[in-house]
Amino acid sequence: MDDDMEDEGLVGGSASTEVLPRSIIAKLVKDRLPPSLRAGNDTIALLQECTSEFLQMVTSEANDACSEAGRKTISEEHILNALCKLDFARFADQCAAINGEEHDAKAALKEKKKRRKEAISHLTPEELLAEQQKLFAGARQRMEGATPPGQ
Repeated sequence: MDDDMEDEGLVGGSASTEVLPRSIIAKLVKDRLPPSLRAGNDTIALLQECTSEFLQMVTSEANDACSEAGRKTISEEHILNALCKLDFARFADQCAAINGEEHDAKAALKEKKKRRKEAISHLTPEELLAEQQKLFAGARQRMEGATPPGQ
């Protein structure tokens, strides 16, 4: 049986040879355990296999949904639907909430950049040059250890 698994590229019962790095799994486990407990190497290895299997199941389900929709790229919606279909709806809810926060942060940054560009676009070339020289002077003073003017 082991020969069959090796012939098919199935080592350790997993169809995927890509796993999350041990160091990341170990750090996550250490962060979640009380200081008086620690996880053994066999526990870390088992969790590594479990996380890989979980990710493989979710991506496989999302890939199927993506293919059925005639798309070539898996979207966040495909992942969220896959989590729900695999009875991990609470993870889907958490992921959707985190994803919403990420979208909000990106939108805020984009708006900030847009406002800055609009403010700069109303300046004359002479004002832009003066602003640039002021920024260079401030950077030069910071490099020399002094506090720049106006700060």
